Amino acid sequence: MDLTLIRRQLFTYLPAPTESYSGKTIIVTGSNVGLGKEAAKHYARLGAETVIIAVRSPSRERRGRKNAGIGTATFRLVEGYESTITVNVISTFLLLFLCLLKLKDTGQRHNIRPTVTIILEALSDPSRAKMATRYPTSKLLEIFCVRAFAESHPADKYPVTVNGVCPGFCHSELAREFRGGWKLYIIKLLLARSTELVSRGLLYATQYGPESHGRWVYDNTIHAPGEFVTTPEGQKVEKRFWNELLERLEEISPGVMQN
Repeated sequence: MDLTLIRRQLFTYLPAPTESYSGKTIIVTGSNVGLGKEAAKHYARLGAETVIIAVRSPSRERRGRKNAGIGTATFRLVEGYESTITVNVISTFLLLFLCLLKLKDTGQRHNIRPTVTIILEALSDPSRAKMATRYPTSKLLEIFCVRAFAESHPADKYPVTVNGVCPGFCHSELAREFRGGWKLYIIKLLLARSTELVSRGLLYATQYGPESHGRWVYDNTIHAPGEFVTTPEGQKVEKRFWNELLERLEEISPGVMQN
């Protein structure tokens, strides 16, 4: 196991955020459980004027299958794509593009810079799917998409900051479908941080400005992406997936790319 990961999990402490959110409106998707719920509590504690709890269903009984982010060990298609990719990538960036017009308008009217923090066919073929790695694959695709968005919407020309955040390994319902037995139990017992602690990292990411545009935030620090991301092969994958994603989003919501 990566020693850097172990050090971060065990010895990196994030102090509770103190920056005031007075007069601000915060939208937290997937905030009925886990990190989103804890982050929403922090925003309310810090005086946000409005905290919008954006969930697919308020019903506790349906939380397990209608979460805003998922990690699953079972291959299933949702709207033509493997469910992890549909929920974690396609739906996430569709929501982003749908919100951009309002975010730009709000920023211009109030002279502020809104921040959005983000927590295909080949990936939807059960004969080729490796479900044990599908969740981290979806996170890699999110990194690609955040970077590609920033490249096509430069910070000095676009009035909305879009970044990504990695909360780290924590106790949550995300991996509820995986069966790791005693090994997973021991790893979580030794390394997993509380959802409240890592949710602080979500707030820190939203506090960053244009310097974080297209970047990835981990434990309140802007990090360079993994080595593969910036290689010629990684750049090729990023460009290909981004173009495929834009085509798919345009099919779902014609004209959304103009936002």
